[in-house]
Amino acid sequence: MCMPFDPSAISNDPGRLEAFVSEFGRTQRPLFLHILSLTADPIAAEDILQETNLVLWRKFDEFEPGTSFHAWAAKIAYYQILKWRESQNRAAMSLAPEVIARLADESVDFSAEFETRRRALRQCLTKLSDADRELITQRYQPGQTGRSIAQRLGRPENSVYKSIGRIRAALLRCIRNALAEGGAA
Repeated sequence: MCMPFDPSAISNDPGRLEAFVSEFGRTQRPLFLHILSLTADPIAAEDILQETNLVLWRKFDEFEPGTSFHAWAAKIAYYQILKWRESQNRAAMSLAPEVIARLADESVDFSAEFETRRRALRQCLTKLSDADRELITQRYQPGQTGRSIAQRLGRPENSVYKSIGRIRAALLRCIRNALAEGGAA
């Protein structure tokens, strides 16, 4: 059982708190996706994330700055997932604990790779012209299609699709180059 969070433990080092909060916030979405990949239940994943967050705060003093916050948080989430699985009825427990452990490890590895690719994408988006960046951003807004963008811009639909295809190809080349050069900073 974790000890309750003691706020006085962080008052002596505001820099450590700031770093913890920054990493904590940055990790929430990838951690949720990690949990979801191991539970396949969005509601359970939300609950497990909340329990994981409580444990993270309780274990604030145990985190070593300079190490992977996400890997540490994912390990804590893994134990919370095991607790959740134990609380479920036997019918819901279709995967062996060894399989869950392996999936958890692979999910952490995938998450790190995904973050590297996302940084590369952000870097590559800045290299696009303003018009291309705006077009690709519009395309990936919820509910937007090439047709709706073409109508709004007064352009032929096939012209918009060709432009989007050209931009995607340029982004893909840029991302591959960034990853080949050692990732994105």
